[in-house]
Amino acid sequence: MATLGLNVGKWTKKWQWTANLWYNWPLDTTIDGVQTRSGNFLYYALAGEYAVSEKWSIILEFFGQEQGKTERDYRMLDNTDSRVLYAVPGVGWDISEKFFVMASVSIPVLGKNNPVTIIPGLFFNFNF
Repeated sequence: MATLGLNVGKWTKKWQWTANLWYNWPLDTTIDGVQTRSGNFLYYALAGEYAVSEKWSIILEFFGQEQGKTERDYRMLDNTDSRVLYAVPGVGWDISEKFFVMASVSIPVLGKNNPVTIIPGLFFNFNF
C-alpha cells in the first residue's frame, strides 16, 4: 500500500488545532486465486483542544474516512464502498510536563456501509 499524508498543527496559549489528510493506494493481491484490489482510501481529521486551566482541556475532533469499491477479477463489486464521519468529544489532563491523558468517545454522525458503533477511548501521550 502506498500512502501520502499531510499533518499540520497550530498552538496558541489556549488553543491547539490539528488537521490530517492521508490518501492510500492499496496494492493488488490474490485471495484464493482471485485477483483482488481494495478501493483507494481517504482519511481526514480536524481537532481543536481548548485549555480550560493549566492542567485540564476539552477536546472536539471530527474524523472521517472514505473507501472506494473493491475489484475482483477486474470487476467492481456493488456496495463495497464505505464512508463514515465521527464526532469525538473528550477531556484531557496534563499530569506532568511530559505526560498527558485523554478520555473521549467516538460517535458516528454520518455513514454508508459501516457499523454504527460508539467507541470509548483512553489515550496516553508521553513526550521525551
